Amino acid sequence: MKKEPSKKPTMIRTRRAIVHLLKQEGALDAQTLAVRLHLSAMAVRQHLYALRDEHLVSYHEVPRPIGRPA
Repeated sequence: MKKEPSKKPTMIRTRRAIVHLLKQEGALDAQTLAVRLHLSAMAVRQHLYALRDEHLVSYHEVPRPIGRPA
């Protein structure tokens, strides 16, 4: 039987694109990344959480008014 990959190729490409943008431009918030990658901010956050769990990115929170974290 063929073993299925644990991640979809589109997820891997998106995460590579996020890491590439962060390396090229430095710290960016989820909304900025979302606009650049034509994704929703929540989709970018989900990728960032996964990248953080893999120790590929780090973050710091900036206090903002009520709403979703940036």
